[in-house]
Amino acid sequence: MKHEEGLCARTDWYWLALLLCIVAVTWCAAYNRWTSAAWATPVSYDEDTWFQLATTKAFASGEAPPILPKYPASMGAPFSANWNDYPSVEKGMFVWTGLLARAFGLLTGANVALL
Repeated sequence: MKHEEGLCARTDWYWLALLLCIVAVTWCAAYNRWTSAAWATPVSYDEDTWFQLATTKAFASGEAPPILPKYPASMGAPFSANWNDYPSVEKGMFVWTGLLARAFGLLTGANVALL
């Protein structure tokens, strides 16, 4: 019995890996992301994209720490911005995207987060 349970768990991981590969290939086909140059361009240039990329950059550069108050100096010239006036449920998403942007670069990291 123990051997059969291990075999079932192993095949579940294979199905999960296959599903993730299918999703990744489908996403790459839908957004034409087959080269490194394509990965270094944003998916869109409208609506909230500018805000999301700016926030991702602030988190990636360390100007906006995940838990502490946020006063990014590069936003809101001639003074620093104040991002503490309202609660945001997206901070966790921006921390994750900021880590990816720090590892891969801003636009590639944003695309990896979107995928």
